[in-house]
Amino acid sequence: MRDSKEVFRSLSMLTQVSLQLLIPILIGLFGGIGLDKAFHSSPWITVVGALLGIAGAFRNLYVWSVRESHRLEQSERVKQAKAETGYLVLKEEDEDDP
Repeated sequence: MRDSKEVFRSLSMLTQVSLQLLIPILIGLFGGIGLDKAFHSSPWITVVGALLGIAGAFRNLYVWSVRESHRLEQSERVKQAKAETGYLVLKEEDEDDP
């Protein structure tokens, strides 16, 4: 049961990272294409839009990774506190019982 949770968690993280990279790039690219058609300035606005989308995508990735590292750090602190108080030990003993 624990392995399947880890697999789904990993798949969820992979999907989240992929979308955080893909969506801003596509918005910048297609927004640039639309503006190039409107202003007849091909390909300059498309290039700028794509570059802004790439910058936004990596900014999203950075913010997500910082939040995830804080979340993991917090969960480690909680596990450590539970282990120090004996809560985690009792919980593990309960899981071993059928």
